[in-house]
Amino acid sequence: MAHLEAALPDGPVASSLSQGSRAPRIARQPLLLAVGSSDGSQLAAGLSGLHVRLPRCLTCGIAAVAGTATMHRRRERSSRDGQRRPDARGRREGREGREGARRGRYVEHRKPASMDWGGVKVTGPAAEWLQSQIEMAGGEFEPSPIQQEAMSRIYDGESCCLHAPTGTGKTLCFLLPLLQRFSEEAARTPVRGLRFLILVPTAALQLQTAALARALLGPGKAENVTLLRRDADNTREPSNIVVATPRQIRDLLDEPRTQPLWLRALGQLDWVVVDEADKLVNKWKLMQRREAIREGRVLPAVALLKEIELQTTKAGRRDEWQLVGATATLSRRTFRNMKYSAGIDLALIRVPGSVTPKVEQQVSGGQYGDGTTSWPAKLRHRLRVPVPFRFPKVMTVAAKTIYELEAERVLVVLATTGYRGRAPTSEYGRSVVLSQLRFRLEDMEHERRRIEVISISEAVEAAAELWSSEGSRQRVRGPSQSQVIVASAQEIRGIHLDFIDAVVLIGDPDSISDYLHAAGRTCRYQPGSPEPEEGIVVSIVPQMTATKIWKWSSLSGFKVVEVPLRRHIKTLEPAERLLTARQKQAAAELDEALQGFDEDDLSDWDVGEPTPPPSVWS
Repeated sequence: MAHLEAALPDGPVASSLSQGSRAPRIARQPLLLAVGSSDGSQLAAGLSGLHVRLPRCLTCGIAAVAGTATMHRRRERSSRDGQRRPDARGRREGREGREGARRGRYVEHRKPASMDWGGVKVTGPAAEWLQSQIEMAGGEFEPSPIQQEAMSRIYDGESCCLHAPTGTGKTLCFLLPLLQRFSEEAARTPVRGLRFLILVPTAALQLQTAALARALLGPGKAENVTLLRRDADNTREPSNIVVATPRQIRDLLDEPRTQPLWLRALGQLDWVVVDEADKLVNKWKLMQRREAIREGRVLPAVALLKEIELQTTKAGRRDEWQLVGATATLSRRTFRNMKYSAGIDLALIRVPGSVTPKVEQQVSGGQYGDGTTSWPAKLRHRLRVPVPFRFPKVMTVAAKTIYELEAERVLVVLATTGYRGRAPTSEYGRSVVLSQLRFRLEDMEHERRRIEVISISEAVEAAAELWSSEGSRQRVRGPSQSQVIVASAQEIRGIHLDFIDAVVLIGDPDSISDYLHAAGRTCRYQPGSPEPEEGIVVSIVPQMTATKIWKWSSLSGFKVVEVPLRRHIKTLEPAERLLTARQKQAAAELDEALQGFDEDDLSDWDVGEPTPPPSVWS
């Protein structure tokens, strides 16, 4: 029970209010309300010309009186100033305009963009991202053949497997339609928990895929994308979109604290993507598969797809989730493993590459017997064989090759082997090769610019910042310096780096799949180009590996040219000996010392008979 007094011009009016009583109607005249409670606190408000209806609850009534008084004071202040305060939207736009002015840029307030691209109606931040690509390309940014063929089918909910050459935009092909569906369904019925799972083989590809997904979702929704890490707190409910490796998910399922949460999350999935499917579901060779069968081991991706099928069946959603796979090297075993592990009938969507060249050693019509390959049409293959294949000589040949390429951006891929192989990891490690190339290339006098040598992690982090709509406008060639990026063959799987002009492969690639994915980092669709640009791949390999590459060329349908060390790698003309800056300085000092020297002066020297060697030497 509390006491309420109202001071009116005719005199005070008292009323006792309880929680169940109705509030009296107060006339529209100046009054002063004073509310006192049992603890002695008091609230007073001066009101003029207002109609106040007190609710049943006394606490709500006090809040209503205070709120009404505050609004009244603001209205009187605005009327005195002759202007009205802007609403929330106006305040937000004004704040953005002031911040933009401070940053030196113009903030344009426009409605969300909408456009049709690849057979899918794209709206919101994804359309703005596409518009930025179109502006950067000068008005020409058309979908690639695989995007034109598959995007509408993925948007309609068809489970499929994409097979197309490297650099044709397979990641954007499945991300854009699936994220568009996610945004549309989230706008209608927001749902918590995991809905979209993207499986990738490496941490570098995990970072790049998450960056592109956040750029397509835009601010406000980008927080729905989680980059799964083992050192993070995974005991909470996962976000809507998770990018992870299969091993990370399997570890969470094996942990008792996180197992119930993630089993329930897998049962609620709507979309699952397996990127670089050949690396995830068909990684083992014949002997490894036989040993795994004897020991009862299964690949993490295969086990995870079976678990998703089981959990969705338990949740009554057996046929309600969609599976999409993507790779540039799709074999029949890879396709079968995905299909039967998930229990989903997959459709094959394939776009061919270049036409099989007519050579005498050609023994097949390609994988599908149609005379086409999975190689880009403008990719050139070169081969160099250092004899003997030792680390110092290989590094010298690699530095000479990079110098002769005169490319603005070169990717060095290390195809290492075990300790008994021809290119052991202990000898051809990334850090060792990076330091050697940095020392040798910095010692060479480049006529155009300085050569910078960095690691793949630095390049991927820098590229991830350029996926947003604002950063994509900076994805242009810079005239600052040449750049050499060093990476292992496992790290560059599925990675896209802008403007890679050449690839230098060092070591012993394990299979033709590894060779294709390494060579496919060049000759790709680039920002501002309607078709893939030209590229070259140079393999610096031992003699046995060179023979293996020759066999791959006849089976896979590409032409390889071996270039001797004394020939120029691009022009194939006889090349002069390449000297470092120190060697050039030593040669100049020697020439200067020999300028005043005459060979006739040697005749005055009495050398005498040579001393015979000791008998032990003979």
